[in-house]
Amino acid sequence: MTLSPYPSPPQNYENTDLSPYQKFVYALKAPESKRQYPRRLQMFLDHLQIHELTIEEKSNSFFKLIKDRGTSWLEIELIKFFTMQNQRAERGEISTETIKNYLKPVKLFCEMNGITINWKIISRGIKRGNRCSNDWQPSKAEIKKLLEYPDRRIKPIVLTMVSSGIRLEVLEYLKWKHITPVYNDKEYFWYQKLFKIIILFIVCRSLTTFRTNFLII
Repeated sequence: MTLSPYPSPPQNYENTDLSPYQKFVYALKAPESKRQYPRRLQMFLDHLQIHELTIEEKSNSFFKLIKDRGTSWLEIELIKFFTMQNQRAERGEISTETIKNYLKPVKLFCEMNGITINWKIISRGIKRGNRCSNDWQPSKAEIKKLLEYPDRRIKPIVLTMVSSGIRLEVLEYLKWKHITPVYNDKEYFWYQKLFKIIILFIVCRSLTTFRTNFLII
């Protein structure tokens, strides 16, 4: 079933009121948040065994349950849910960094509907992952091996990334218009400025290879 982030007209609410789910969706600004938050919220709602057809109906029923049973009940259910997620992480089913993503939509839903609980109690027990990336600086032998790959597109990409430290997601937006040569007495480098924020230096050999192998506009 496809989850729609856009709420339907409110049901069982006064015409002047917004449903709890509508308030939740109102706070979702980024397209990725509109896609991910309802799905992650539904995981918690399914844990509560709320048997409704749509995510909006489940969310509105969830709000009524909180009003009927109180925030102490919610805290207990959250602890049960995240204990289960911690166990999944221990079994290798999910990463520890994924667990906190399940907390964000529930917390946002509560904040947008005036539900106050002690979130420190909940977050304190959530497993924390290693935030450091598992990267390393490539050796000369590893770089040489990559440059031997027969695909002619690999060489300029590898040389540019190694000499500048540019991230893969930024390389996708690199255009020749972003490049300006900077000279000194002995040799010259290529000065790269992207989005008026990222400033990098790329050695001449890398950019010469880049220009030779690609038609850059």
